[in-house]
Amino acid sequence: MVSDEEITDRMTGARVLVVGAGWLGRPLGEALASHGARVWTLQRSATAALPSGIIAITGDIRDGANGPWMTELPAQLDHVIVCVAPGRSVGDGYAETYPVAARGAVAIARALGARTMVYTSSTGVYGRTDGGISRETDPIVPRDPRQQALFDAEQHVLTDGATDGATDGATDGATALPRLMRIVLRVAGLYGPGRDPAPRYRAAATTDPAGAEATWTNLAWRDDVISAITHVITYPFAPGSAHCFNCADGTPMDMAAIARALGATVEAAPSARSHAGRSNQRIVVDALRATGWSPSQPTVLHGLAALGHTIDWPQGEATP
Repeated sequence: MVSDEEITDRMTGARVLVVGAGWLGRPLGEALASHGARVWTLQRSATAALPSGIIAITGDIRDGANGPWMTELPAQLDHVIVCVAPGRSVGDGYAETYPVAARGAVAIARALGARTMVYTSSTGVYGRTDGGISRETDPIVPRDPRQQALFDAEQHVLTDGATDGATDGATDGATALPRLMRIVLRVAGLYGPGRDPAPRYRAAATTDPAGAEATWTNLAWRDDVISAITHVITYPFAPGSAHCFNCADGTPMDMAAIARALGATVEAAPSARSHAGRSNQRIVVDALRATGWSPSQPTVLHGLAALGHTIDWPQGEATP
């Protein structure tokens, strides 16, 4: 992985817009600012005071380049990073958030001549419930509104976003703009400081330990997702290219195994062991690893230990 010194060399002075200053976006902005970037955040409601070097803007990404708040951004950006989630208000669901936010972000990236756009999607786009392996090259056939919305947003970034109007050379006397390089990160279940998944796994400890099929879960430590985003915006991808990466710790684990490691008693409950309709897949992160990125928390058990939990480590499992 690129060293912190190299990241700072590449990020110093870079102008970055982070869309969504929530549990992921805020610390992402802080991390980029610590590497010398000039950071703006965009969110739909006022946010708590941000550290020096970060400018908070209140507005809606769905306005695209027509947003009145555009005047608060610099005349040109280097990177646009989208970390959005549906709001809780009635009618503000997946279809009204993911695809529209993606279109708005691409429009802003085009208008302000950004070199890179990163869109954080979800491994839920695969919609697998059979415990199979999920890779970026797998065909996706959406089966519910959330999956459809995730897929539509990704497709806009990866395909429609290619027609950004930027050129490799000046035309009609205009200043040349770099072509927009687009990256979709399909992030697994996020956890970390302030978001502890341990109670959920203890509560799910009702799988027959002697014969039931595994129910696989995949997680991503928040700071590892931040490092992945920082990594891909400093990686030398070709201008104008498009890339899709899974982002997780790369070690799928059976929910029952996590419960046992947390000290929960896993009881036989045949009627519950199928977890019908729930995500059940094994996320492969080989493509992102091939670029030089690696997670700091190699398994969810390491992450849970970092959150202060006592772990009953499985035999042969590497402990921190």
